[in-house]
Amino acid sequence: MSHIGFVLARAGSERVRHENTRPFSGFSKGLLELKLPQLAQVSRLSRIIICTNDPAVLEYAATFVRERDGRVEPKN
Repeated sequence: MSHIGFVLARAGSERVRHENTRPFSGFSKGLLELKLPQLAQVSRLSRIIICTNDPAVLEYAATFVRERDGRVEPKN
């Protein structure tokens, strides 16, 4: 059985600007930099899909695919 991880990271939060990519608790790329490596450690996941309309998230995800884990699939 395959398992799929999902990350929903929409742009345009009304409360916190750039909430997914702004610096957070020592992570310069924010929550995304925290969560993607955590998901990448889960060996049972066959795919990690990132659904977003945020260009900064798409850019970070593309870099993550090239440098760390090819299971990540950014979707616009």
